[in-house]
Amino acid sequence: MTPFWFLLTALAVWRLVVFVRQDGLIEGSRNKLIIFFGQKQKLWADKANYLLGCQWCLGIWFGLLAAIGWQIKESFDVLEFLVVWFSLAATSSIVDLITDNL
Repeated sequence: MTPFWFLLTALAVWRLVVFVRQDGLIEGSRNKLIIFFGQKQKLWADKANYLLGCQWCLGIWFGLLAAIGWQIKESFDVLEFLVVWFSLAATSSIVDLITDNL
């Protein structure tokens, strides 16, 4: 993965994180999901609420999906996969922290 594509992918991961965490477009769906889990057990509602509001958690999961996509495109290398995955998650969180402080 070239630095250019890494940066674009990291920005895409960041945007997905912001979309799920903060965007008003899916606010109703977010709340319904939390209510659904809350009907099962309060612990699950707390976990769903935390997961949907945590840029670090979402960055890990969306970074994983992006890293899988890149590894499908290229030959699979476990070490490269792990480095890309965690680097995408970290970069997405750093961008989120920077934009929150603007």
